[in-house]
Amino acid sequence: MSITLHNTLATVLDVPGAGLIFDPGETKTVDGISPALSAAIQSGKLNVTAQSADLTLLVTEDDQSDFDLPIPWPGPDRMQVSLNGLVLAFGEDYTVEVADNQLLWLDEEIALKTGDRIILIGGAP
Repeated sequence: MSITLHNTLATVLDVPGAGLIFDPGETKTVDGISPALSAAIQSGKLNVTAQSADLTLLVTEDDQSDFDLPIPWPGPDRMQVSLNGLVLAFGEDYTVEVADNQLLWLDEEIALKTGDRIILIGGAP
């Protein structure tokens, strides 16, 4: 699965261990999310601008709290999750029940509403 990432910094970004160097404002396409790329996305240094697979979970009812995942869960270091564009924190906003391959909503301060979109970003081993 290809993922397109954009460097949001005004400086060069060297992603440790990934062999990727982004010039200021540069956009690159990668085959998957590594732990280092995941950390750069979570910190806001990289924005995801596109990915080849549509991994969208649609909230079908207000306050929905569990969602079947469309692919096997690769772990929080290989996949980011966003809600309406906001990158979420594993263990704070959501968790995953691996045995059932379900995403479980945890954040009591953010009530999910019908029509909200939860986007899974990454997923490659």
